[in-house]
Amino acid sequence: MGAVTNEGPAAKSSPSLEDRVRALEDRNEICELLATHPMCADTGADYYMRSAYLTDGELDLGRGAVVRGNETLATFVKVPAHHAAISAGLAHMAGLPHIWIDGDQATAVSYIQIL
Repeated sequence: MGAVTNEGPAAKSSPSLEDRVRALEDRNEICELLATHPMCADTGADYYMRSAYLTDGELDLGRGAVVRGNETLATFVKVPAHHAAISAGLAHMAGLPHIWIDGDQATAVSYIQIL
């Protein structure tokens, strides 16, 4: 009979409970952030856009249009065309995000439908 070893699937180290909870908390915070975007965009809350996004944050609007930085995002919701859309009933509907977390870096992809 061969020697019994502790090698195999069960022997591989798995994330600690603390690491797993931290990952869940990170995902939840990202989901919360993404859920607030439609509300602040629909109300023109530039102060919130400025505080919710990082200086190097990006919002991909599709078709090659990308808004970069929290100051630019804050300005974006204050332009007259955006306020005209708000007055006409602008509504952003966010889908569930797909989130990749790698240490202290995260990428989230979520679709927003504009009605």
